[in-house]
Amino acid sequence: MSKGEVTGERLPFWTKLLYGAGDTGFSLVYTVLDVYLLYFLVTVVKLQPAYAAAAIFFGRTWDWINDPLVGYLTDHTHSRWGRRRPYLLWGPVPFGLAFVLMWWVPPIESQAWLAAYYGAAYLVFDALATVVSVPYLALTPELTADYDERTSLNMYRMGFSIVAGILGFAAPELANLGLFPDLKTGYVAMAALFALISAVPLWGVFAVARERPGYAPQAAASREGSLMADAIRWLRGRWLAAAGLAIYLIVWTALFYVLPRSRGALVAGATSWHDFVFYAGFLLPMALVVYRAFRRNRPFLFSIGIFLVTWTTIAVIQSILPFFITYWLDMESRMTEIMAVMFLSALFWLPFWEWFSRRHSKQAAYAAGMGSLILVLVALAVLPARAPFALVIVLAALAGIGVSTAHIIPVSIVPDAIEWEELRTGQRNEGMFYSMVSLMNKVASSVAVPWAALVLALSGFDESLGLAQPSSALTAIRLLVGLAPGVLMSGSIALALTYPLTRERHARIRRLLERRRARRQGVA
Repeated sequence: MSKGEVTGERLPFWTKLLYGAGDTGFSLVYTVLDVYLLYFLVTVVKLQPAYAAAAIFFGRTWDWINDPLVGYLTDHTHSRWGRRRPYLLWGPVPFGLAFVLMWWVPPIESQAWLAAYYGAAYLVFDALATVVSVPYLALTPELTADYDERTSLNMYRMGFSIVAGILGFAAPELANLGLFPDLKTGYVAMAALFALISAVPLWGVFAVARERPGYAPQAAASREGSLMADAIRWLRGRWLAAAGLAIYLIVWTALFYVLPRSRGALVAGATSWHDFVFYAGFLLPMALVVYRAFRRNRPFLFSIGIFLVTWTTIAVIQSILPFFITYWLDMESRMTEIMAVMFLSALFWLPFWEWFSRRHSKQAAYAAGMGSLILVLVALAVLPARAPFALVIVLAALAGIGVSTAHIIPVSIVPDAIEWEELRTGQRNEGMFYSMVSLMNKVASSVAVPWAALVLALSGFDESLGLAQPSSALTAIRLLVGLAPGVLMSGSIALALTYPLTRERHARIRRLLERRRARRQGVA
């Protein structure tokens, strides 16, 4: 038994297996979106990169409100199936249908209206995805309270996630099998198949997962200082602040998006430094609200910081890798092989990182894994054009070591902060906490991917030129694959090494909580 561990609470194999399988759908659809949506919009729909950036950004920005809202709703849902499970019963079908709409190419000629369609389709999809993903994630701390068993549970989940990711990387090949009249129809058929694969496992989670009645909000529990009470007290009487925020967003949009175009400084589809500032400006109010709501829970602030930086990095890499493989390595036809090797390697390394985190710590595992990924990405970025395929495959296999860490460790850190919150306030708000985790993932895509698209636009990338891209565009692609992710990962490693909640501290928190619950049961 690890030092400081409270109990040997273990989950049945079938619970781990079926819960882990539930992540298949989220990994599958978000892998396809994160890796290929920008590529699809630019090369199949023929949207200019600046319009594609706007569609992705506006489609995902709604989640900055949507995720906390769904988290609050699931924390306060009362039904015969519990707080989380009803959403897993009724949500999968609309979730799958919305994904199909993301890959339909409407008969619209206008670049602006095409961007508006994909922005709206993304908004609807993300809203419906949140309705099932937040309750699913919020089940993690309810299934087990054990520090290391949560890592084991997430190992099963990430195993399915990685396998689904490998399938997601095959999306272009499936769309281009020759079974359909054209490539656009092929993408719709691919989306329909993936929607079916995504929906079914969630019903398996509904069947096997059981919520803990003692974790539901209790009327007699102390609400003083709780997360929701903090937020309500802060919002009460601050309507001027809310109005100020609305004015800020309107003025910011006018200054850095509308005016440069209305004055003719930018032609349709063009971009400039104004666009980078415009997208960054939306992060400030969100950061202030998140800090205000969670400022008393330092472990959670650290954990969502680690999660945000990790998945911002992954979002940049995933969105640019298809361009790097196609336009620098000239290996578009072998893209699926390269991606499959990387993710099979990641799947192979999952048990190692679970063992390493048990033997040492989650923080040490994260630092070691992400450090290795930095080295591999730098090596990948300095590869010569049209490098030997064997060398690329070796680097892809080595990259899988760090990718495996990114999948298992950040999601294993988050649940421990929920006990910290319960000890401080007497309340558990898993839905709100995991809505923030979901939100961080989507913030990564809503800002990082548009920025990557804007860098492509400014570098002179032109899809119509094929492989004959200007040197500035090729340099930008290489920097986005190597230098930018390396800088971001260095920041996340620093956060992990200073994370305040160790195994021993978490064990002490659990002992205190068990004593408190025992006293409550004795009083009852």
